[in-house]
Amino acid sequence: MHPFARFAYAPAKIVDEILSGDEPVNATLYQHYSKNFRKAIEQVYHDGGGYDLKANTSRFAAHKAYQATQRARLEFVDRTTGEILDRKKTARATLAQFQAWQTAEYNTAVARARTAKQWEIYTQPNRLRLFPNIKWLPSNSVERRPEHVKFYGRIWAKNDPFWTENTPGTLWNCKCGMQETTDDVTDNADAPAFTPPRGLEGNPGITGEIFTEKASYFQVGNKEKVEKMTYSVARNVALLDALKEIKGKTVVKETKTGKISVGFNRKGLEHLQHDYFPDKWYRDEILRDIDVFLEKSVYADEAKYSGGNRMVGMFYYYKIILLGKEWFFNVRELTDGSVYLYSLTDKIRRK
Repeated sequence: MHPFARFAYAPAKIVDEILSGDEPVNATLYQHYSKNFRKAIEQVYHDGGGYDLKANTSRFAAHKAYQATQRARLEFVDRTTGEILDRKKTARATLAQFQAWQTAEYNTAVARARTAKQWEIYTQPNRLRLFPNIKWLPSNSVERRPEHVKFYGRIWAKNDPFWTENTPGTLWNCKCGMQETTDDVTDNADAPAFTPPRGLEGNPGITGEIFTEKASYFQVGNKEKVEKMTYSVARNVALLDALKEIKGKTVVKETKTGKISVGFNRKGLEHLQHDYFPDKWYRDEILRDIDVFLEKSVYADEAKYSGGNRMVGMFYYYKIILLGKEWFFNVRELTDGSVYLYSLTDKIRRK
């Protein structure tokens, strides 16, 4: 059998882009992977939220696209003749293999997002009081894997250290579940230890990670350089996604004297992308839904502009809580009467 015969066909457009270019990360691949993972998170967080998980899977998708791009450019030699195999065919096969892995990654992202959301609900103060424990529910798969079977039906307290490392979703394609309960904790002294596959460690409701730093796509040489290259592609895609999403939209906000209609433009979004923020991947997920976040923000302050730009008249500040901290959207009003989102800042500036 040809070494690539068992793999499905990969889109010819992407293959041509990769083989004819020298970009370290193919943007089309990143768009495909990241959009798919975003759908996985939104399948669970369909009413909004999960932005930390989206940021995590966006970074995972960017590193996957880097690995796929690099491997698709490799040359393969026929073991019998020693001749170099057709590069388009081997590249298609390589990308088809990465696409095959995407199925398991998507299913696992859904499972771990579900766990994260349940954990968020289960650990609310009133729920801790009413339902102090969690029961591990059996998988609904036909074939049940022994790594998790040993947990079926067992009950641990919500504050038991067990849940920091063991949750549904710590196996690829896991279909186990969990349910909060008032039933007593079971005797779990004989529950054997379990080590998850690399990349699926920890409770995503605590870590905010679908895929951890130990995932294979993150294992590269010169990590700092690869991180910069992958983020550069992701940042540009996020900007284009945001511009497409907010085209023609405005958000009405309160001021001291009335209301303003805030618009969006490329300059403001680019400025926001370059503002300081502790997690740039999270910031880019905010950007994709920037109108939603601006709508949620509340009026904080306003000030006349006193700098040297004669085109600027006023600044308005709207408070929003991001990653547990106060941030402010800076809205700029120009002297011609136009108003648009300008930046995201951690403090109110009066110039």
